[in-house]
Amino acid sequence: MEQQNGVHFDKELFEALCSVPEESLRVPKEKLEALWRCLCSLPTNVLGYPGRFMYNSISSLRKDDFYLLGINPGGDPEKENLPLRGEIREWLGWEKTVSAFDQFGDTPYKETLKALCFEIGKDLHDICASNLYFVRSPDQDSLMNGKKSALYKLGLGTSGKEFWPTHKAVIDIVEPKCIFVIGTVTFNNVFKLLNSVEKPLKLVKKIPCGKHFCSVAENSDKSLKLIGLPHPSARGLRLSDYPIRQIADECSPAQGNIWEMPFMCCQ
Repeated sequence: MEQQNGVHFDKELFEALCSVPEESLRVPKEKLEALWRCLCSLPTNVLGYPGRFMYNSISSLRKDDFYLLGINPGGDPEKENLPLRGEIREWLGWEKTVSAFDQFGDTPYKETLKALCFEIGKDLHDICASNLYFVRSPDQDSLMNGKKSALYKLGLGTSGKEFWPTHKAVIDIVEPKCIFVIGTVTFNNVFKLLNSVEKPLKLVKKIPCGKHFCSVAENSDKSLKLIGLPHPSARGLRLSDYPIRQIADECSPAQGNIWEMPFMCCQ
């Protein structure tokens, strides 16, 4: 571990990431290196805490219309205790067909995401998908509420800002026209984090979802949409409660590209 510009930097992890053959990925070298540097600049205690970076293999890291964000990887960190840096190393070796979604079973969460991907013409195993927070916890309370929560023990706030430079780097690669966000807290935080860029978002629509709502936000030139879906486990929702077709209809082709701007890593 060393420091670069006053920030802890995991040099060994960086070397492992840079060992991925560039020709196997459809990603510009400078964008890929920016992502690797952001990952290696995460707080040391975060890299040492059980977690997950991406749901699907590294082949999902490419230009696409969509990016999917959940809140955080589930599971008991005492039982699923592989540190984030170790998980990232394992992820580098995943075959194209490997997906962490297969560990879920037929849960309402997975079934909702599968139905959404089907409607937008994607495969759940192939879409670029991650979580706002990379640290593992059994539920949202143990992630962010109280002094026993994972984020509190790691000395992090609940805004997700420590993880956002990495997501910005992913977004710079994917250049999505639509970002799907699962969970109300996640949507609210991503909405605020995205509004730090030069084309701020505005909430334009709420779509009934059972007794709750799906939220739709877009920027002024409609080049990006942020669509928030309530989390089924937190809200007691079934697949039939979700307006999947209506959500998919919101993903009509957008104009322009908000991500064509100078990119600064780890700000």
